[in-house]
Amino acid sequence: MTWLYTRKGRTDSPEHLLRRLGRGEIELTHEAFHTLKPWRAAAHLRELLMACGVLPVVDKQICSFER
Repeated sequence: MTWLYTRKGRTDSPEHLLRRLGRGEIELTHEAFHTLKPWRAAAHLRELLMACGVLPVVDKQICSFER
């Protein structure tokens, strides 16, 4: 919960990323996550989605390298 509300109301918040994802403004692909800002919040969200099986699992180091 702390991660989610750290910057509540700002356009660079994890909450904002989740809202955009829910509205379909962000594709549910690894490639789309490479372009998101802030990159740390996007990387954490990607890891959560992989852990839940929503995104296919890929190596964390490869994702960082590709970004």
